[in-house]
Amino acid sequence: MIPILDAIEGILGIGNSILGKFIPDATVKLQAQEEFAKLIHESDMTQLLLDMKEADSESFFVKGWRPAVGWMGVAGLAFATILQPMLISLGLKIPAIDTGTLTSLLVAMLGMGGLRSFDKYAKK
Repeated sequence: MIPILDAIEGILGIGNSILGKFIPDATVKLQAQEEFAKLIHESDMTQLLLDMKEADSESFFVKGWRPAVGWMGVAGLAFATILQPMLISLGLKIPAIDTGTLTSLLVAMLGMGGLRSFDKYAKK
């Protein structure tokens, strides 16, 4: 399954269960659920438009921050898994890096990239 879709389905499920508790009439409840789904969709479309505008920007600082974060994560993991053990084996005292945070960041970024690749493949 695609994690982001699972998260959206979870949010919709929570919202629908809340609506079910406060709206006893089935037709009004259905209308409220449809309106809730529209709000979620509009929010997603707004974020998509912002991402597209950001990607089209001429400024490196506007469109380059995501790749910069990715490269910093890769550099940190490369240091922690390759360079740090080599330096320690040479007798140097090197502080440890919290690779859990780096891994979480990179997995999230790769997941979004994977989702985008899936979208491109599905449109063919």
